[in-house]
Amino acid sequence: PYGTKGDVWISGWHQGVDFGESIGTPVYAVADGIVVSVGAQGPNLGAYSPTIKHKFRFKTYYCTYAHVRKSYVKAGDIVKMGQLIAEVGTEGNAHTGSHLHFEAQKTAYWQVGGGINPKWIFSYKGRKKR
Repeated sequence: PYGTKGDVWISGWHQGVDFGESIGTPVYAVADGIVVSVGAQGPNLGAYSPTIKHKFRFKTYYCTYAHVRKSYVKAGDIVKMGQLIAEVGTEGNAHTGSHLHFEAQKTAYWQVGGGINPKWIFSYKGRKKR
């Protein structure tokens, strides 16, 4: 879970949440957004991990879908909520086995201590209709 302490993480604590899944399990975008990079967050998160700029009502977060073995998106792509974007893998620092590491940051590039607890994002329903 988010915030778990440990020396396996550069920051000294886990800045995202992990979902244990089989290799090849589809990964879908949690909200509409634009892909800002793929694999740019460094070797610990994996070479194919997309980072997507998502707007959640009045806040913007950069969400990285890490340890994926394959990405179906590239920088500049516009994605929709629920769109297939990647497949679960074991790339980077995935020493516990195949899983998706999902992390939300306030900036486009990973920062030690820059993560926010993404738990609320999973109940996000998209833009409210008027």
